[in-house]
Amino acid sequence: PVLTRFGMQRHPQFGTMVFRRGIEIEAHEGQAVRAVESGEVAYADWYKGFGKLMILDHGNGFYSLYGNLSRLDLAKGERVARGQVIGLAGETGSLKGSKLYFEIRRNG
Repeated sequence: PVLTRFGMQRHPQFGTMVFRRGIEIEAHEGQAVRAVESGEVAYADWYKGFGKLMILDHGNGFYSLYGNLSRLDLAKGERVARGQVIGLAGETGSLKGSKLYFEIRRNG
């Protein structure tokens, strides 16, 4: 299930409007996370606010981001196939337990 959606939303605790660039998906600790498309690992390390983060470069300005991972299975520069396991879900960088942060970016 999708826990938080993309776009402008009212923060449930503070009532302020926030823009979410990605979604959060329910994921159990240790659940396999797979690449949505083939590409190359552009980033694979800890990143403040995202925990263990993997960014895949799919070419033509498209990137996918996978955050809150408990384990990163690939390193920067490695090639990845569509559907390949890239890491495991977790709660690194999360204040609300295990989940997957997912985002698609185009040209930044």
